[in-house]
Amino acid sequence: MSETDTAIANQEQKNYYLGRINYSFNVLKGLIKSSTLYELGAGREQKEQIVYLVSPNNTGNYVWIGKDPTQPKQIQDFVPLTYTVDTSYVRSYITTPQFYAVNTNTLNEVLNVTPATLLHKAKGFGKMISKLSLTSNLQLTKKIYANKDVALSDYFNPFPTGNTSKDTNIVTLNMNSRNSLYINKLDPKVGGQFDLNYTRGRTLLTAGLENRLTRTLGPTFRWNIYKQLNLQSSYTNGLKVSEDDYDLTEAYHIISNETTTELSYLFKGAMRLAASYYYGFKSNKEYEYGGQFAVIHTVALDFKYNRHNKTTLGAKVSYSNIGYGDAAYVNNQAQYAMLEGLENGNNLVWNVSFEKRLSSAIQLILTYDGRKTGGDKVINTAHAEIRAIF
Repeated sequence: MSETDTAIANQEQKNYYLGRINYSFNVLKGLIKSSTLYELGAGREQKEQIVYLVSPNNTGNYVWIGKDPTQPKQIQDFVPLTYTVDTSYVRSYITTPQFYAVNTNTLNEVLNVTPATLLHKAKGFGKMISKLSLTSNLQLTKKIYANKDVALSDYFNPFPTGNTSKDTNIVTLNMNSRNSLYINKLDPKVGGQFDLNYTRGRTLLTAGLENRLTRTLGPTFRWNIYKQLNLQSSYTNGLKVSEDDYDLTEAYHIISNETTTELSYLFKGAMRLAASYYYGFKSNKEYEYGGQFAVIHTVALDFKYNRHNKTTLGAKVSYSNIGYGDAAYVNNQAQYAMLEGLENGNNLVWNVSFEKRLSSAIQLILTYDGRKTGGDKVINTAHAEIRAIF
């Protein structure tokens, strides 16, 4: 859609509307519970510009991964913070005087299915079904250009259709879906679940459109082996996509397969010690995005002690061996997304934290983080914080 078309669309938008439907139901003694909100409206969307500001107290949630500090910092060189660093950044937005006429759809849905409410006394097949339960949550907001090129059905359909990254009519999209199917959810001995999570976003910026997609699915199994000894194991198949109009060379389309197994011991409800092993294989599948791949092995030990909810002491150390390949070309964004801030080779990360409630309203927090990634030198970071709770 050209700038001329947008200007015409702005001039033609004379009337605005807003409608809402909110419906909830509970059937068969709670077997199915649902709450639905659907909203339809028209208005204007303001184009925004991303800026990254240095956090004055080093508590930002972004980090700069550019290679040349003498050059102006580009927005594609900022990534979400994984480990504490010496300088962090805060992501902010500056509004511009440019507005676009848009139509908005909002859909929120919460669904719970609990067969045990009807089948708690059943036997055989009915008893097996009663051990299942489903929780589903969907939050969706879509804004499309208000112009004659958009089909009437798209105004009422809250779901994105086709290839969202190629659909130039979608101005803004925020979609978050979390779905879990449980087996023996309330059983303290053995249980499991299958999760499907999906997040998609699009933002209209002065530099162009920013598209993000994350999808994960897989099972988790838990087993209380003996009293305070627990085993939990999971497998996750994931997809992570990033595409920006302002830098196509940093785009990625990462497919991942990951497994995690953790053995934990809980002593008298106050002390927890856990050992875990993680294996992951990730690849930037599309060759035009670089074809990078990573093989990751991680072992970790985690200790936590909590005394009467007044004093908490925690410590964690992890070692990761990573094999990373980028023979086609270097893609800093893809590398950071795959390795989550670690480097090719051997990585050692450790953390110690101490929290103390000094009074009902005052809390003291001390943290120390250290890491040695790849061939880099050891980096140590410490923080002290006093919190007042009102």
